Amino acid sequence: MAVYVELGTVAERAAKLGSVVSGLYDQESDGGKVKSLSEAVGQENILQLAQLVTDDLNTILSKAPSSSDAEGIFNLLQSFVRNLDNGNTEKLVRKAMDTLTEDTKDNPLLRLKLMTSMFNTYGENATLSFLIFLGILTYATAARYAGTVVAELSKIDTWGGKWALAAEQERARGIYLAAHKLLETLHGQQTKSLAYLMKYLRTFDDAKGNDLAVCKEEAVAAACKALVLPSVYEIDTYLSVSAIAQLKEDPKYASLHDLLHIFAEGNMANFKTFEEKNGDYVTKTFNLNMENLARRLRILCLASLGANNTTVSFRQISVELGVSTDDIVFWVFEAISAGAMEARIDEQLELIYVTWSKRRRFGAEDWKVLQANLHHYQKNLAYYASLLEKGSLQAQVSQQ
Repeated sequence: MAVYVELGTVAERAAKLGSVVSGLYDQESDGGKVKSLSEAVGQENILQLAQLVTDDLNTILSKAPSSSDAEGIFNLLQSFVRNLDNGNTEKLVRKAMDTLTEDTKDNPLLRLKLMTSMFNTYGENATLSFLIFLGILTYATAARYAGTVVAELSKIDTWGGKWALAAEQERARGIYLAAHKLLETLHGQQTKSLAYLMKYLRTFDDAKGNDLAVCKEEAVAAACKALVLPSVYEIDTYLSVSAIAQLKEDPKYASLHDLLHIFAEGNMANFKTFEEKNGDYVTKTFNLNMENLARRLRILCLASLGANNTTVSFRQISVELGVSTDDIVFWVFEAISAGAMEARIDEQLELIYVTWSKRRRFGAEDWKVLQANLHHYQKNLAYYASLLEKGSLQAQVSQQ
């Protein structure tokens, strides 16, 4: 009994929709509904027909013989809804979304499929496509089917301009936070989850006072993730975000901000001092493991040494990391394994030779070094280009 959007006149398609939906009702107990549908079809009152079917959408979801039947009826319904005036179209789309998202247990995959069909139907309407897409993300997260829609997150970048996310703060906050929460439920997506959380927090950069305080919990979550995720290196970029900077002024969260500052530019000596004073509080309040943090900070400190020096002595590493010189080889391998650096170890000379290394911060001095290196490379390229040109001319003369 699969029903699909068919070619034909409006009257023919309306009769088809009315007939199919009426067939789902009990003729005795639902006689009033059957009569209303019949009247709407008979009067060719498309708005009334669309309203009746949309208002009782749960009947389609629960009584259709199969998911394909429910999908066919729903698509036929939308073929009418999309051709109503804008006000009624939006009203019925919102009603449909409310119904589809109200139950996370009853056939969630079908509900997500119908929402996706709606998104494709109303894609050119910025208001409706945003509303539907946000509903998809929120519902998939709540229903624990995030994995089925995670690939759709690319649409946020694709549709960001149409949705005016740069200008519409509330839209941007809603979609970025929904994407973060969806990714948060999936294994191996924590780095992307943090990226969307930071996009959300950056929408508060110009906020002050209570307007800024509303995102404090999310700021705490971002700070904690920045501390523990092995993929995060440039910690100073987090401190510059207003939402996270506000934590410094809150007695409850000031210690977390201090810890983030140590990870941005401090060393193990700073960490040990902090741990003695705040270790227990940070562990209990933010569920952070101080031993794991110490390991990560040592890797960050070693990476910082490598970023600023092509040759680093065991003694330098020992002081910076607060470890014995006997443990240096272990920590270099830890940093290499973590993807923080690439280096060669000379145990006899007690030196490491750094090929490349990650940075914890990228400030004005770093830009100067980068500019100098680029200038040096340009000079080298010009020199070799002149040699090639000279060699080409000499070859031409020899041939003559």
